[in-house]
Amino acid sequence: MGKFDHIPELTGASVFQAWKTQIVLVLGREGVYNHVSDGMDPTDFAELASHLLTPANPVTPTSDERKLIQDWLKDDAIAKDIICCRLSPAILQLVPQE
Repeated sequence: MGKFDHIPELTGASVFQAWKTQIVLVLGREGVYNHVSDGMDPTDFAELASHLLTPANPVTPTSDERKLIQDWLKDDAIAKDIICCRLSPAILQLVPQE
């Protein structure tokens, strides 16, 4: 976990703001902040939320679409991993395991 040790562990409301500030910075540095952002402005690349691509033909996605989907899923897993690695066990139990 080494490179995330500077992020305080989220144990409750009292450390939330410090935790959130560091998490947002790390997600940005790792290029996956858009996976947790709820931005809607298509001209604001830093805040625009990222969504999983829906292929034009879901039965037979093109190789480019398949690659974009795989890359998105990988980046989404990276974002989730960064967040979850700094949650206390009690808080982690509250996270849906979907």
